[in-house]
Amino acid sequence: MDFKKLLNLKGINLLFLAAAVILNLFWTVGASSLVAYLAGAQQLPGDLTQAGIVLLTFIGPFLIGWITGKMSGDSRGPTYGVYGSAGSVLVLVFTALPSGILGMILIVVALAGGLNGGLMALR
Repeated sequence: MDFKKLLNLKGINLLFLAAAVILNLFWTVGASSLVAYLAGAQQLPGDLTQAGIVLLTFIGPFLIGWITGKMSGDSRGPTYGVYGSAGSVLVLVFTALPSGILGMILIVVALAGGLNGGLMALR
């Protein structure tokens, strides 16, 4: 994979890119709120809370990158996935990064989810 082409925004559909960023933003806020509520209500043990956060942080950008990459039809799925996951990264920088190593892991997981979803959208 050519990383220069991956990071090049020339010729990309900005509407799909904006939709991917906004959907990732809403997904991360919603999923984090759900896990925080379940952890606060003693519904999830501590180990499952961290696993749930990591899993939801990967699944959201993966699905959003895959869907926007497929819908765009221009074979630039990884670009939509990586740049779209910036919405998740934005939320995670302000909420999870102060918690230490887990916050850094979540940022990497969100970017990996977007990249993998975008790669799955390629023909």
